[in-house]
Amino acid sequence: MKGVLIEIEGVSKLYNQGMPDEVRALTGITMQIMKGEVVILKGPSGSGKTTLLSLIGCMARPTEGRIVVKGRAVSRLPERFLTDIRRKTFGFVFQEFNLIMDITLIENVMLPLYPTGMRYSEIRLRASSMLDRFGLSEKADHLARSLSGGQKQRLAIARAMVNDPEILLLDEPTAHLDAGCSEELLNMLSSLRDDGRTIIIATHDPLVYERGFADRIFEMRDGMIRGVSGR
Repeated sequence: MKGVLIEIEGVSKLYNQGMPDEVRALTGITMQIMKGEVVILKGPSGSGKTTLLSLIGCMARPTEGRIVVKGRAVSRLPERFLTDIRRKTFGFVFQEFNLIMDITLIENVMLPLYPTGMRYSEIRLRASSMLDRFGLSEKADHLARSLSGGQKQRLAIARAMVNDPEILLLDEPTAHLDAGCSEELLNMLSSLRDDGRTIIIATHDPLVYERGFADRIFEMRDGMIRGVSGR
């Protein structure tokens, strides 16, 4: 039986709290994510799904409520602890990729490993292995800016996976991809799911949430969960 990996209890998020331009991004979110699950946060732009993804990944803090990751309450931890949790637990794939375009592919993938204290030779070997896994080894010494959109997405996933994270977070992963590249991406995610990885995807793309590979789909609107479907 799968164990609970992430618990979210009564979480709300306000931006610019107490100011005239205060924005309520999330209200009263309560959910659990199980180890090895593929979960989709589905909703239109402004529904709160990206904010929720950032809270799960310890990139932001809730205004109210509690988040527990692997049995540890993270909502009020000092930043130095959150940095360590992010590095060891999560792999992030951002909507805009956040690659460094003027360095090579292998240098991009190596970057997350430098703070670990690993030897350079081991860092390069692991990064090379990731590029090979995602079909980019022949371009290892090319600049990231030379890649197509689909290749940039694969590079972003290789970088996210180089630390062997337990949880992979993806924000609108098909936003800049054509149908063929989107299908290739979903095949890669299916492979990662088969490895036992926990995957959480924020998306409004029917190609993703109608694929049928998610365990559960949380439908979001106006900062709240409006429905849950799946097995």
